[in-house]
Formats: sequence, C-alpha cells, structure tokens
Amino acid sequence: MVFSSCDENNSKNEVKPDETEAIVYVKDNMLVFQDYAHINSEIAKFNKLSINDKRKWLKSYGVETYGQVFRDVMEKEDSISNYYSNLPEEDQKYFLSQPQVYSELYKQTLDKGIIKVVRTSDNEYFDLNLVNKKYADFLNLNGRLVIGKDIISVSECEEKIFIDAIANLSEIDYSKLKSLTLKESNTLKSVNDNESDWSQTSSPIYYDKNFLGKNTKKVWAEIEGSSRLIPSLYSEYNDETSYWAKNLTCTFELKAYAQSRNFWGNFVFGNWSTEVIFDAEWSYWYAYQFPGSLDQITCYDDFPSYSCTPNPDYVCPTSPYYEVGMGNGYIQPLSPDGSWQKNGEAYFVRPINISTYDINIWIDGKKFEFHIHR
Repeated sequence: MVFSSCDENNSKNEVKPDETEAIVYVKDNMLVFQDYAHINSEIAKFNKLSINDKRKWLKSYGVETYGQVFRDVMEKEDSISNYYSNLPEEDQKYFLSQPQVYSELYKQTLDKGIIKVVRTSDNEYFDLNLVNKKYADFLNLNGRLVIGKDIISVSECEEKIFIDAIANLSEIDYSKLKSLTLKESNTLKSVNDNESDWSQTSSPIYYDKNFLGKNTKKVWAEIEGSSRLIPSLYSEYNDETSYWAKNLTCTFELKAYAQSRNFWGNFVFGNWSTEVIFDAEWSYWYAYQFPGSLDQITCYDDFPSYSCTPNPDYVCPTSPYYEVGMGNGYIQPLSPDGSWQKNGEAYFVRPINISTYDINIWIDGKKFEFHIHR
C-alpha cells in the first residue's frame, strides 16, 4: 500500500522564509494552502481546467497526486476499451467472451492501493481508494496536504486532521502529534445536539441507448453535508467538551457523477467529460457563547466568504450560487465547508446547521433536485 492510517512516518522539513507568503507552495512533498476558504476556491478554479492544464499545474509544483494518477489510469483504460470497440465485429464477439483487459498502469495503481475495485450485483468499475475524494487533486501519494497549520490525512478508511501540526515547527514528527478523525468509511450520522447531517443522494438516470437497446450513459448527484463540534487537542487548560468547543468542522459538498459503458458492458468512470451545472440557494446557522453568560444562545451565519476567481469582488461559492463546469466526478464545496476555530473567550455551542436549501444539479442535461426547509 502507498499509505496507511496507522503508519505515520517522521519527516524533516525546513520552511523557506518566503513560503508563508506564497499562495500555494510545497512542504515535505505536500501542497500547502493558506486556509480552508483558499483551498475551496482553488478547487473551484481547478475544476474549470482542462485535463492537460491540470497536469501542467501539478507538474509545476512537482507533486504527484491521487487525482492526476486517477486521470492517467482512466486515459489508459479508455484507450483499451476504444481499441476493442473499433475491431471488426467477429473479433469483438470473441473478445467479449474473454476476461476484461486492463492496462499495466491500472494493475500497478491497484496494487499500490491508489484505486480500488467497486463491485455491484451487475457491474464492476474502479474508483479512488479514498474515504473522501474532495481533496484528491491535491493529495500527495501519502494521502496528505496542508491547510493553514493543519495537516489533512486521507486514507481508504478515514480522514484525519492534525490540528496546528506545523505551527512553529521546523520538522514534523507524526508519532508525537494528536489527530482527530473527521470521517470514517461508515458515514457520520447525526446522533445528538453536537452533530448535524443534511446529506442526500439521487437515484441514477440511465440513457443513450445503443443499437442493442442497452443504455450507455449513467449519471447521478449527491449532497454530502455534516457538521460537529471538535474539542481542542492542544489547549493547556482544556475545559472543552463535545458540547462546548473551540473548533467546528463542516462538510458541505455538491457531487456530480457520470459513467459510460465500456467495451465489456460495465459502467465506468472515464475521460468522457460532461457539462455539470450547479444552481443553489441555502442558509445556515451555528451558535457560540461566552463562559458564564446567562444570555440566550444567539445563532450566527457570519463565516467569511471568499473569491474563487482572480476577481476579488466575485464572491463564491456562497448563496445564491451558480456554476457551470465539466467532469464525471465533480465535487464542489460550498460555504461554510471547512474547519473553523473560535478565538478569544467564546466557545461554539452548536454545530453548523443548514436550515434551508434549494439545489438543482444538471449533469449532461439531466436534472436532479434537492430541497430542505426546516
């Protein structure tokens, strides 16, 4: 395996004086982003790039990532499927009776644990071997990146955060760091007042029949949303609990998926890119309180917005939000996705809760509607 959630290796890291001023830089073979708002804006910009431009962007930083390897494998697998689809009919009939052919890159990437095989009752395809694919384009092959002072580590079974892991440190010793688990392979569901969940998944739409009457395209959409309070790890006098905490995490992602049938009849991810349109309006709230305050808890919705284009006046993705992109595994985070910290005396006492949303997602012209009104 390339990485293991139980294998945290020590690494020495010397930070150059000008690194902290850079928008994106590399530290210990990890891409470093200023903060959560910034990485979300970079995701929005990166989603608009062509496959070649994505490759050039990553090459300029010298970091090999999960997303790029996945695209390389898709390209190889597409070329194999296209080759057999263009053979004479008699040859096609013969190879359809044989096991599916895979590229050497596919086999190597599968052996390394970067991809996994997903099997259903009537289908088989490969996917990224990550519990959370939102950061896949920026995760190195150890499954790590840096956001602010935090290290995000994603594996096939969990997503962890090492809070303030690189604060005032010239080297990172993972064996001495404490971590919090943000997501596990079993999806977090709301169980009490310090957690909330607003996820939804659509049914797939099949279309574009071939001469045999079989559908050749498949699209579906998802919304993943959850939030919880996170007691601090590094407070000298830690009086925090799961109901009274300095840190707050939030996942709020729109997802658009598209698959096409390969030569062997399986619906798979490939380099077929389709138009994706997001049209969304939503509102959210959370609450914090000062110790000893007897006042009624007040709800807030004031997390800072940010720009996802070179134009600082173009604020996104905040409500209302409209976006057009291309892809077949498109993930778009919405504000207030990320990790938030309350400085000073105040403490978070309620997680983020999405009180309303009306979200439409079109994938290749097929519309999916999601609504919540609480």
